[in-house]
Amino acid sequence: MRKVVFAKFSKERREEYQIMTQVMEGNPRRLLKKAASPKAVGHIQKLEASCRILLEEYKDNKEVIICPCSLVEEGTAEFSYIEGESMEERLEKCINQQDWEGLLEEIKLLERIVSGVRHAGEFVRTDSFDAIFGEVRLPEGMRAGAVSNVDIIPTNLIFRNQYYMIDYEWVFDFPVPFSFILFRALFHSVEISKLPREMIDKVYDTVHISEEERRLYLEMEISLQRYITGEYTVLGELYRRMDRQCYMLRELDTQNVFTRVRLTAEKETPGEAKELFNYRTKDKEISLNIPLQNTGIQRLFLYPEEKSCILELTEVAARTGEDWTPISLEQHNGALVRENCIYFLDKPFMIIENEDYDEVGVKYRIIFKTAEDAKRMSELVLNIRHLQDKIKKMENTKVWKAYRKYKDMREK
Repeated sequence: MRKVVFAKFSKERREEYQIMTQVMEGNPRRLLKKAASPKAVGHIQKLEASCRILLEEYKDNKEVIICPCSLVEEGTAEFSYIEGESMEERLEKCINQQDWEGLLEEIKLLERIVSGVRHAGEFVRTDSFDAIFGEVRLPEGMRAGAVSNVDIIPTNLIFRNQYYMIDYEWVFDFPVPFSFILFRALFHSVEISKLPREMIDKVYDTVHISEEERRLYLEMEISLQRYITGEYTVLGELYRRMDRQCYMLRELDTQNVFTRVRLTAEKETPGEAKELFNYRTKDKEISLNIPLQNTGIQRLFLYPEEKSCILELTEVAARTGEDWTPISLEQHNGALVRENCIYFLDKPFMIIENEDYDEVGVKYRIIFKTAEDAKRMSELVLNIRHLQDKIKKMENTKVWKAYRKYKDMREK
């Protein structure tokens, strides 16, 4: 009998939709979806038909492959187990590397996957749509498919040479606007929700979803969740996802999980600084490359962390043409510098003067965070330095010199 290596129960739903997902060991592994209630058998039986429909709809779409599904017995469906990197993981990688262009390219690809069906046209409202998504007043001229998979979220897209759509539990046989499906995908992305508000707005602007449409689509999402869960309340979960800062549950017992990195630039007018970026990362080793050529930037203000800390400044360099050369910080508010480590007892900042550089690179590593750690380590280093100074003074005394001569004679 094959061993279960992963299991998930969806018991917060109406009984008709309660299922269990299992991954079974083996080569290859098997992924099974089973009805967790006799009333949910029909929901599972529908998956094979949804697979056939999506295979037809995405026949001409080169961006995505539909993961095969078949019924193995009543109330049990088997999917091919696809190993690879989810779109959610690829979004996280772009964010951690500050690859904003790559992030937006992934979002555009998501849009092409959502809308890349064979039978698409202008959205036509139906009674079934209103029953599930509510009677919201939507803009005219919206595009939709003849059938709609609203389960296209980043965790359900796995990349292995190209994307595979691995789950399609919520496929409806009536039109749902493409822009709502896309909103839902972005809304349920934990990585997107961790971005600063300005960047979240840019993501939605990239796929032409306005602030007003986001408000309407949130109402539709709440209606959909009520349809799925029935008497269960999911508004708390929706509220959590609406928060700008989301944390994985496994990390809630970890102190200081994220590092906030902020960079501003000052041009001709002193004191008028423009924010270049502001984001959080789980990385403790930060590498920044800041283009300066033809920007008019005269001074950079780097805030490497939002609280007291000790950091190791491993590199500050500038490029002019093809050559990189080390440069010095113009100013910082560190209380103590020891070799490459700077001890900040207050919220840290560093200033870099632009001397006609084409680009500036900064690399640093967070060693300790919080004022207590920084103060304790600063005092320790100062005590060591004080003792070293005392030893140096002692070495210049006649008594010490006489002792050294005596010791040398004894050793001979």
